[in-house]
This record gives sequence, C-alpha cells and structure tokens, in this order.
Amino acid sequence: MNEDLLRERFQNLQARVAEAARRVGRSAEEITIVGVTKKFPPAVLATAAQVGIRHVGENRVQELVEKQDALPAVELIWHMVGPLQTNKINKILGRIRLLQSLDRIELADALQKRLASPLDCLVEIKIAEETTKHGIDPDELPAFLDKLVTMDKIRVKGLMTVGPLTDDPSMIRKAFRRVADLFEKEKKRNRPGAEFRFLSMGMSDDFEIAIEEGSRMIRVGTALFGPRPSP
Repeated sequence: MNEDLLRERFQNLQARVAEAARRVGRSAEEITIVGVTKKFPPAVLATAAQVGIRHVGENRVQELVEKQDALPAVELIWHMVGPLQTNKINKILGRIRLLQSLDRIELADALQKRLASPLDCLVEIKIAEETTKHGIDPDELPAFLDKLVTMDKIRVKGLMTVGPLTDDPSMIRKAFRRVADLFEKEKKRNRPGAEFRFLSMGMSDDFEIAIEEGSRMIRVGTALFGPRPSP
C-alpha cells in the first residue's frame, strides 16, 4: 500500500474522530484507533507503523501469527478482535496485548488454565440480533464479571461490542448507548481486579456514532486500508 495514501487516510480518520468527539465535548485523545488488517498482507502493517498507526487488530489467529512472524522488527500493539477458539489459545500466548472478544465462560476457563501471565481482556457484549454475532447477553453480564474477577490470569479492562447491521442511525445509536450504559453501570460496581478503561465500539461505518455515545476505542479497517483483498 502506498505510504502517502495511507498517511492521508489516517489523518482524515483522526480528523473525523476529533470532530465526533468535539460534538459531545470530548477529546480525541480519549479514543484509541485500532487498525483492523484482516486479509491484508504484512507489508500493509509495516506501512501502517510508518505512518503512525500503533494498534492493529486481527480477526483470525493464523493471520496474526503469520503477520507477526513476518514483521519481527516492526513495533505494533496487537489486539485479537475476532472470535477465539479454545484450541487456538496456545498459538496466541505472548503475542497479543488485548483480547477484545472474551465471549463465554468456557473461553475464560481455558485462558485461566493455559496463560502463564495475566492477559488484558474486554468482554464482548451481544447487543445485535443477528445470529452471526458473538458475545455475552447484557442480562448475563454481572454474573459473568463476578466469575471473571476470581480468575487471576484474566484482567478485565472493559467491554466490546459490534453494532447492528443496519443503515438506520437511530438503531445503531440505541445499541451503542445501551452498551455504554452497561459499561458505566458495571464500572461503578468497583469489582476488585476489574478496571473499566476501554469501551470498544464502532467500525468504519459507525465509529462516529459510537464516539458520540462514549466509545473509547474504535476498530477500523476499510476507512484506513480500503476494501479487503479478495480471498
């Protein structure tokens, strides 16, 4: 990918983030941009680092491993943003800074058994009705968090959600607002071992609404890197 083009896209994205934050009296510095590089080759990540993108997210374990191994000298902060199967845990050990998709107790139990040191995690909330979506039901969140804080290998850092698949901004806003309310409610419980630092909401098509509703982290692919390459 052309470095000048990616730099321009990144600067445009930063400007849009700043404007969305300004509209609700927030600072752009509160929001972390994670570049999602699903299906893009390692060279794109190297260019991303050159233009100042520090956080990158991968949806698939195999891609994450291959890209990291291809870029040993490139300094990036790696996130796992897609579903994680328990049989893939060993492959990510020591490779990621943040797991954004902790979505079931079976995964939490497996992480607790296999991790040698604590891992920062976001609990994924299923707020949309699509059957393809993953996550914890909002009504089950308090009990799930109560279990997580008993596990010394899991550090709860906040919540993540994927917005509904719709063109209706009001539906998207309603969904993000509900998760933001959950975030604030659970943060106030002050569970020992749970630090509600990150609220990860918003992707290329809806990140501005997410920021207006309180998002502290956005996961952006197309708006930065363009359309994903075909398989």
